[in-house]
Amino acid sequence: MEAWRALGGTAERVPTDGLPAAVAAYAARRDGPLLAAPGIDVDADLHWPACGPQAATAASVGVVRAVAAAAQTGTVLLRSDDNRGRAASLLPPACIFVIDAGTIVDTLGDYLRGTKDLPSQLVAVTGPSRSADIESTLVIGVHGPGEVHAILTG
Repeated sequence: MEAWRALGGTAERVPTDGLPAAVAAYAARRDGPLLAAPGIDVDADLHWPACGPQAATAASVGVVRAVAAAAQTGTVLLRSDDNRGRAASLLPPACIFVIDAGTIVDTLGDYLRGTKDLPSQLVAVTGPSRSADIESTLVIGVHGPGEVHAILTG
């Protein structure tokens, strides 16, 4: 969690049954609906993909499940097929990544070498979205969420 926090993310660890309360507490500090990817058992206002892209753009927080996290870099790995695309993690200005503590590996290479069934798309998220123009002016949250929160369960 140190590497994740160093990159500008926030994190907490909760028991698995504490996930709904942790998500609700984080989302309560934001103004707008909560968008949940499939398989995330939380009380969400919107459920992806059923809500559609128009409704998803109004969400203030997205919640997605990570398949793994790399401790050395603070990188969270997402399978687009698990979350039915990338919209729930990219459209809202804040995103919660749910990570099972048992899936934390030392490096991204450890995950890739240990996974036989790699998806066609694996997304690596390392902190809030950052972009800079030619003058090196850094802007947060342009190509994805400007706020990222990891919830470790288990």
